[in-house]
Amino acid sequence: MEAFENCNHDDWLKVITWLKSHDTSVLAESICIDENDRIVPPRWLTGPHAMGCCIYALALHRPKDVSTLDLRGLFLPVIPDCMHRFVNLKEIYLHDNHLQALPQSVGNIPKLTVLSLGRNSIQELPKTIINRRYTLQKLFLGSNVISALPFGEYDMVFLNQGSIGSNPLSEPVGVRWMLRAHAKQAAESLLSLFHAHGPKDKVVLFIEQGVDLLTTLDEPMVWEHLFKDVAINRDGKITWNAFFPERAWVRYAGLQLLPMIHKGAMVDESLWAQHISKLNLQEEPLLKFPEQLHQLPNVTELIWPKELV
Repeated sequence: MEAFENCNHDDWLKVITWLKSHDTSVLAESICIDENDRIVPPRWLTGPHAMGCCIYALALHRPKDVSTLDLRGLFLPVIPDCMHRFVNLKEIYLHDNHLQALPQSVGNIPKLTVLSLGRNSIQELPKTIINRRYTLQKLFLGSNVISALPFGEYDMVFLNQGSIGSNPLSEPVGVRWMLRAHAKQAAESLLSLFHAHGPKDKVVLFIEQGVDLLTTLDEPMVWEHLFKDVAINRDGKITWNAFFPERAWVRYAGLQLLPMIHKGAMVDESLWAQHISKLNLQEEPLLKFPEQLHQLPNVTELIWPKELV
């Protein structure tokens, strides 16, 4: 669409000014939201603010269509100040963008329950976040430069989990916020289950218990400790960390957990479920096939070991 060439401008203020004075319904109709809750812009929309334009058009013309927004890894410099229009939006994930601030409208999203900020340069939360005192349940601050919160310990009535990440916040923040040291201890304790010795049936039991425990543990910092420095290269081979040495049952546990990595965890982008298209497990010492890998939605090539050890 030639008219939308104006969206290619580097200056967001000029882009949003243009959008407000033009009909964006055609753009809204051309946007897809895939099964991973990712916005897919039309091919004819390009430029640094293409995603911002899509968010604006969806908020204006399709406000009921969005329940989860996975905006991770898009290098967004800004979020349009129209988020309150998304009447059914419950979860937002903002990892690995270039955000320095959030619009005040984020605090006015009526059904917001999960806000995950990931790796950005956000200095403070919008003061309007207090308006979500009766809806916000999980707040993951990730890796930003937030030094204070715009609410007290009991202002957010239904907030049952806060994760401070690596922000310069003094500990303890409150009873509903896990300490960094405790997150590390939890990760190490769970990993001890994966290093069990003994008869095969006993080891399998411990492994499965550890996996089950982790899948119910909704704390990003624990997952970050577990999968720090783990990555998948272009050939589909996994680089493991010291937590997952070359032992059959330990690697089996790591592969079982791969599709379940917490969406709010700050791990390498190659571990995001929607980014995994190829897995080469030929050199992995496996005693059993990790059946959870079949949950990865975009894997088109899965190379198994020639034989189990």
